[in-house]
Amino acid sequence: MPHLIAYAIVNTVADIDSSYFAFSGQGFMDTTRIASSPSELWRDICLLNRDNLLESIEVFKNNLDRISQYLRAYDSESLERDFKKAQTLREGIGQN
Repeated sequence: MPHLIAYAIVNTVADIDSSYFAFSGQGFMDTTRIASSPSELWRDICLLNRDNLLESIEVFKNNLDRISQYLRAYDSESLERDFKKAQTLREGIGQN
């Protein structure tokens, strides 16, 4: 899933305006680093894991849709709550 997201982020920026790449910072480079991975390898891995990935993509789209709704509604509390949830979860990775 992280590889799919990295590839999608790079393609999204290119679709919006590829000149933005000239202004991308370290955060963008870190986030999309794995998009430099061999495309043939990840193509095959994705196809072998197709069903799981399709299910995960739906969950990811639901998360993006929820964030989009918060932005449309200018719902800062819900947006911050989602960010804090992710922050707490991220900080717990590797703690066990």
